[in-house]
Amino acid sequence: MGSLWYASLLASRPARPWDTSSSPCSLFFPMLAVLHRLGALENLEEGVRECVEVLRSLGDRLGPSAPVDRNPAKQLATRLLGRIPVVYAAASLLEPAALRWKCQFNENSKILALWNVFPELNHNETVGWGVEEELAQIFQVVLLRDREEEPRIAQRVAITVDLALHRARGLHEVWTEGYGKLARLFSAILFGSSPRSSLATSQASIWPTCGGWTRPPYL
Repeated sequence: MGSLWYASLLASRPARPWDTSSSPCSLFFPMLAVLHRLGALENLEEGVRECVEVLRSLGDRLGPSAPVDRNPAKQLATRLLGRIPVVYAAASLLEPAALRWKCQFNENSKILALWNVFPELNHNETVGWGVEEELAQIFQVVLLRDREEEPRIAQRVAITVDLALHRARGLHEVWTEGYGKLARLFSAILFGSSPRSSLATSQASIWPTCGGWTRPPYL
């Protein structure tokens, strides 16, 4: 139970000096701890311990002190500036992460963003990528990928990229880290949430909301 309790504290308090945000995500680990204590969940300690280790390592690499040439979050943020992000989860496990990314863009950067998940997006949304080339160039697609995703889903993603998503201005893949589900999910969330080096915060710093803002090229 020690690891669960430690993770609960870590999730409900800023893990780093630059992490001062408060969100419903901070309740996730405490809820896991309660369910574990009630006997509803078992064998969580190992997964939580790995999750904490992965997030600490990822936080060091994505933090504000990490230079751009070694910080993939900063690199991606640079490529997305001036475009509308479209975040697609390639696995159902990452659906909450895709929604979280979208909300970060909306709330922190004050920009439009879209999200969806495979295979649901193939039912209707894929058809929308048949728009005129000029309109398709407004978007940058971010695919959240999981190394444990099903082969059929991976094949579906590849086909969708070939048939539709290649028409976007750019297409980028962000892969999960770790082995357990907790670590993989939260690694995807953290990539899109790391302060200053995160996509949302980087765009907000360039498009200020106080005292006016710079009009993006697609408006």
